[in-house]
Amino acid sequence: MTTAERAAGAQARRWVRDLVGAALFAVGGAAALGFMDVFEHLHAISRVYEPWNLDELVLSVWLFALSIVWFAWRRQREAQRHLRARTDLERDLRKSHDELSFLISAAPGALYACEAGGDFAATFVSPSVKAQHGYDPSDFTGDPQFWADHIHPEDKEHVFAGLASLFEHGRHDHQYRFRNSDGSYAWMHDQLTLFRDSDGKPDRIVGFWHDITDHKEFEQRIRHLVESFSSGIYIHAKFKPIYANQTLLDMFGFDGQEDFLSIDSTETLLASEERERIWQYHQARLRGDPAPADYDFWALKKNGEKLYVNNRSFVVDWDGQQAVCTTLFDLTERLATEKSLVEQQHLMNSLLETTQEGFWFIDLDACTTDVNPAMCRILNRPREEIIGKSIFEFVDDENRKIFHEQIARRRKAATGAYEIALRRPDGTNVSCLNNATPLFTSEGERSGSVGIWADITEIKTTQRKLEREKERAQAASIAKSEFLAIASHELRTPMNGVLGAAGLLLATDLSDEQQHRVEIIKQSGESLLELLNDILDIAKIESGRIEIERSHFDLRGLMTGVAALMQLRARQKGLGYECCFAADVPAVLVGDLARLRQILINLVGNAIKFTAVGEIRISVSQTTIDQTSSLLRFEITDTGLGIDERAQPRVFEKFTQADASTTRKFGGTGLGLAICRNLVELQGGEIGVDSVLGEGSTFWFTVICGIGDRSEIVDRQAADASTDARALADCPPLRILLAEDNQINQEIAKDTLAKRGHRVDVVWNGIQALEAVQKVAYDVVLMDIRMPEMDGPTATRKIRELTGDMSKVPIIALTANAMVGDSEKFLAAGMNGYVSKPFDPNRLFATIADCVQMAPVSAARRHFIEYPTAAGAPADPVLDAAVVEPLRLGTPDLWQRLIAVYRETTLSGHESLERALNSDDRAAVRMTAHTLKSSSANMGAQRLSGLYRQLETAAGEASLDKARALSAEIRREFESVRTALARDDDGDTMTERSTA
Repeated sequence: MTTAERAAGAQARRWVRDLVGAALFAVGGAAALGFMDVFEHLHAISRVYEPWNLDELVLSVWLFALSIVWFAWRRQREAQRHLRARTDLERDLRKSHDELSFLISAAPGALYACEAGGDFAATFVSPSVKAQHGYDPSDFTGDPQFWADHIHPEDKEHVFAGLASLFEHGRHDHQYRFRNSDGSYAWMHDQLTLFRDSDGKPDRIVGFWHDITDHKEFEQRIRHLVESFSSGIYIHAKFKPIYANQTLLDMFGFDGQEDFLSIDSTETLLASEERERIWQYHQARLRGDPAPADYDFWALKKNGEKLYVNNRSFVVDWDGQQAVCTTLFDLTERLATEKSLVEQQHLMNSLLETTQEGFWFIDLDACTTDVNPAMCRILNRPREEIIGKSIFEFVDDENRKIFHEQIARRRKAATGAYEIALRRPDGTNVSCLNNATPLFTSEGERSGSVGIWADITEIKTTQRKLEREKERAQAASIAKSEFLAIASHELRTPMNGVLGAAGLLLATDLSDEQQHRVEIIKQSGESLLELLNDILDIAKIESGRIEIERSHFDLRGLMTGVAALMQLRARQKGLGYECCFAADVPAVLVGDLARLRQILINLVGNAIKFTAVGEIRISVSQTTIDQTSSLLRFEITDTGLGIDERAQPRVFEKFTQADASTTRKFGGTGLGLAICRNLVELQGGEIGVDSVLGEGSTFWFTVICGIGDRSEIVDRQAADASTDARALADCPPLRILLAEDNQINQEIAKDTLAKRGHRVDVVWNGIQALEAVQKVAYDVVLMDIRMPEMDGPTATRKIRELTGDMSKVPIIALTANAMVGDSEKFLAAGMNGYVSKPFDPNRLFATIADCVQMAPVSAARRHFIEYPTAAGAPADPVLDAAVVEPLRLGTPDLWQRLIAVYRETTLSGHESLERALNSDDRAAVRMTAHTLKSSSANMGAQRLSGLYRQLETAAGEASLDKARALSAEIRREFESVRTALARDDDGDTMTERSTA
């Protein structure tokens, strides 16, 4: 081929290439460019065949062009198929996206993605984090530190340490606490996956995060349950320790879980002699062969100490590996107990063999099942003669009844101790004490009983000796009481003369100097009497014969009375005196008024005695116990000497003072505070002292009192007024026999009685008194107790043995005996009343009035009580002159006080009557009428008293209509009485008739 031909061929090829290329671009698009490469390859091939002619070339080109067109058509069809596949793929992708979104939203936890570098900033957090923790996803994606800031401070270190494992292994999961929006912490399980880029560098982290708080709490409960097991539990895999509970750690002496896990093998827990046996059990168990799962062995503590344990083992799956769970129960104590029981059984047998007490075992039929040697000795029989025999064969008929009663008690499962006499072979009885108790089987069924017997022959002998000693001691106690009674009598007798004479002297006209000296005598006598009373109080307290009375009293009235006695003494020493009450202290209380006054006077007197400068302050407060009672607290504070702290515990002991020099300087016996302590304790309280030497003291005490009623005080005042009235009004001139061996006391009594108009005969002993009452019809006899030749009680008994009216003469004990129980003795001897010396005149006259009023009226008394009435006076006066005149003329101050009390109590009584009648309360009507009847009679209002008596009877007979009719008449008569009393205030006579 020529050069021109080759050039033309090349030109043709370029043209064909361009033409085909254009066609390919038009048909196949950019993808046809690849076929241009094919064309180039064909062109290279054509150069191999140099002699190509044009026709062949054109044919080749067209063939190639047709191939290209066909290939382009195929590509277009393939592209269309790919387009349809892409459309399907996009639809599937959208479906998968929707499904994935649903799965993300429905997942129990939260999905998140974050950068793998820097600060691990979150790029995505699923919306479920809102329900899980209360945060929006934007809280995480907006703040790179948000996640880290909410991790529990105690967990941050191990969380970030775990990220290192993630970068090393590509996956990591851990647990930690995360703070919720409400401030609480939730346990989270975080599962992380690391994704890397094409270069293998960390690109992003995707995690799944879910709340395991409930699981953790359940796990904690399970762990707590396991930890609290009384058995030790541990898990091992081929003896490699995996876990142990706290009981096992304590059992073997490990210092915690890590200490346990640090051991190489749990075989170290086995005693060396046990290891081979337990290893064989372990291997058989893992092979599935039969092996004991429950057995005992000796184990070793960490310190090498041995313990005996019971083992129970079973195979478990622990984190994908086969392991053995073992429970160990410490049997060391049980083993020791069993050993101890054996030893105790041996000891018991030894004791039964050697004890001096007899043991006698019987069955339900009272037949002997066993006895010990001591029982054989007590019965004086060999064992074979006792076993199998009924216990009734060993007692006589008299003691058989005791056995029957006691066996009946055993059948009721009751224990008991009793005395019984057992019969010996020689027919003699031996006194025994048996302490019997029923016996039971392990199922709780009664199987018989056992008695522990003791020969008490010597004890009975000793008991009789002790009884004789007791009798001697009682005799000594009686002698002591007799001594105190004699001492009381002998001391009170001269004091009666001293105080009586001083009282009579003070009632006469004396110069100032004489009156002062008589007052000194009287005060000295009262001090001696107070000392005697203290000694007698101690004796009464020691014998347990003192009684606490309970009556209604006004607390402020009590304190006012104490102040009246003590305030003057304080002022004489230049001391201030103050008394204050807490606002909540009740005004009226129920308690022993006399004993409270005694305590207060003693403590306040001590405060004044030991205080030279300053003041005395008494304060009263209370602590409410309930609606009916109160705990009162009294405090007596002074600015005196004070008491050394070491001496304070002793001040309440008998015959004790803080300092011996105190007695020398201030006097006293040291009995007062001891008496106060006993009296306070008898009233349910306490007493104490707070003091600083040289600065003063505060003595305090508490007593339990009831909450009182003022109406009770008013009624008692009326009764007291009645007593005063009886002392004057109900004792008209009488003929009185005085039996008294002391001449001074004779003079005192005669003078006191004569001033009231009584005629007094005196005898020196009981014999003379017995003779006198047989000669003269006396209205009353005042009988001393201790007199020569014949004492008062003997004389009284002999008088009561006489015949006629003389045997019924009222006899009143007028004595210096003041021990508890004396009044009962005098009344038992036949006396009608009791007045102690030194006597209170009003008390004496009131007692005489009571006794005379109840006694039959003698001829002599009738003679002495006939009072002449005023000339022309009506026969039926409103007020009885015989009652009124002695009061009005003899004690005008008392009479005025009686009038005031009578008016007040009667008006109050009428109001009570009105309420009771309106409410048909018969009991209240009867009680009120009874009270008003007595008070009216004491005031001389005899007709009014009779109306009250009728009212009382009507209420008792349930006749309230009659009572209401009497009520109107009573009011009219009371107005007449009140008018008469008012005229008496003006000095008018008392003999006017009622105008009703």
